[in-house]
Amino acid sequence: MSGIGISAPKLDDTRGLLLGAILPIPFGGFLTDRVAFGLASFFPNGVLLGIDVSFPTQPQYPLLQNSGRSMTFIPTLGVKILDGLSIGGGAQIYDNTSGEWRGRLNSDGSIHATVTQSMNATFWPTGGLMIRAGEFWPALDGWRFGFVFRDRFFTHYTIPVVANVSGIPLTLNMNAISLYTPRQYVAGVSYAAGRWLFALDGSYNQWSDFPSPSLTVNVKFPIPVLPIKFLPSVSHPPHLHDTLTVRAGVETTAWRGADGDFLARAGLAFDPSPVPPQTGDTNYLDNDRYIGSLSFGWRWQGVGAYRFDAPLVIDVAGQAQYLPPRVTYKSSSVDSHNPGYPKVGFRGWLFAVGASLSVPFDYE
Repeated sequence: MSGIGISAPKLDDTRGLLLGAILPIPFGGFLTDRVAFGLASFFPNGVLLGIDVSFPTQPQYPLLQNSGRSMTFIPTLGVKILDGLSIGGGAQIYDNTSGEWRGRLNSDGSIHATVTQSMNATFWPTGGLMIRAGEFWPALDGWRFGFVFRDRFFTHYTIPVVANVSGIPLTLNMNAISLYTPRQYVAGVSYAAGRWLFALDGSYNQWSDFPSPSLTVNVKFPIPVLPIKFLPSVSHPPHLHDTLTVRAGVETTAWRGADGDFLARAGLAFDPSPVPPQTGDTNYLDNDRYIGSLSFGWRWQGVGAYRFDAPLVIDVAGQAQYLPPRVTYKSSSVDSHNPGYPKVGFRGWLFAVGASLSVPFDYE
């Protein structure tokens, strides 16, 4: 990332481990091969929950700076209602934090302090529907349609600091909202024919509900006799707008052999920024993103326990996101000491790489 008119803050790298499983539930009768349990989880490297929060005027990446820094679990349950019609639902489970600092200044100048901290789980629903159109209309064999709903998610934490200064209570309440993802409505379609699979989807992202991502501080310090009043921090609503993200992808079995198949995939996406021009006091940095990705896989046949025909699938993937230059000039009402004065903006690239190992068992 490189700033335009400012010194852009550093965006930390994110590393982590993804684990997932889909397990058919062995019911009998009508429910045979109709119910399955799924679990996806993410473990960020070296941290359970990491959050950076800045004051509103400081240049910051409200959509990127805390992304991928929370341990996550997504349990789901899927049911095949009819041949060709399946529904599912579950919850996104994240860590949240709460705590308190209490201190007392003793007469000898020493400080007696007590700190409490706890990690709490937060739950947010998700659901989906998939239609295999060929099961109902043979002319549409190979076509699938999917619809997904994900509720918005955020962590809201308050850290009260309570101190006793010469018998006068001092209370600071620090509040912030972070790790926000918007409510999403996704519709997608795919078509499979021979060695080829094509997919297209669109996601409506409800960013307009995004609250202020910056730190606010409220102070209570009643001083006898002196008419001193501490004003709370000024809230700066970010005024984000809703966006539509479009993605397209293709997969092909490029080569087939007696012991395995070689797979190749490519994808493109456009993700517009929901952040408005930063003409006021805030310096929230974000750009439209043009995304491209490549992936290659090797499906090694015949690996697994004797009861299963279970290939071993090895995949590697890479992604590049281009963020074009975006510059905003501050309005005349903005203080010249603002870090983003007289203009603010940035440009850059984001890169991601990954590798996966999976075993798709064929349960009968």
